[in-house]
Amino acid sequence: MRTPSAGTGRSPFARPRRREVALACSFGPRTVSEIARQLATEPGSVTSVISALKKEGVLLETRAAHTNGRAFVLDERWRSALLEAIGSEAPRGLLEPTHRLLIIGSRDASVAAAAAVIVAGDPAVLWVARLEGPARLMAVARGADAHERTRVDRLEASLASAGADCVQLAVARILDLGDFLIYAKTISQPSSPTGTAGGALNPPRPSQPPKPR
Repeated sequence: MRTPSAGTGRSPFARPRRREVALACSFGPRTVSEIARQLATEPGSVTSVISALKKEGVLLETRAAHTNGRAFVLDERWRSALLEAIGSEAPRGLLEPTHRLLIIGSRDASVAAAAAVIVAGDPAVLWVARLEGPARLMAVARGADAHERTRVDRLEASLASAGADCVQLAVARILDLGDFLIYAKTISQPSSPTGTAGGALNPPRPSQPPKPR
């Protein structure tokens, strides 16, 4: 069995689906059905990946208390390599248009802890910021297509089932300070007759000189 310290060969986490499956199994045993459900896909699309990761020693086969079937869990010796691969794919703090933000909070410490575990083990999440105040976490996930948005919706539903307060937002545009100042000035202007703030959508036409009589 190849180990993380071997230093030879290609990383088992080079492909996105391999990283996603390994992360899904990183917080306790998961069955094939549970892994597929978390990735918003069919069990048949992850079985070959699971088998390969098991053969390479990345996943260990076990049994979960909640099921009689086979389950798989990440070998702890691969956790650091997995986290390194995830971090290189999505640099911490990076925001892009189409990303989804989940603002998560709870005044109950046990619920907040459960929410943290759910977020930490969900492959949809790219990175997380800890917040101070009633909102405890901001989780960032991809949302460019329907499949990715479905995965984020399922994560939001899991957090709600755990009792956490969760609001999902979409990043529409990233503005530098100069662009934002223009935006702020535009929306602060009085409404135009067309009903848009400052005529943002229908800018006023330049005045024309009077016609000679």
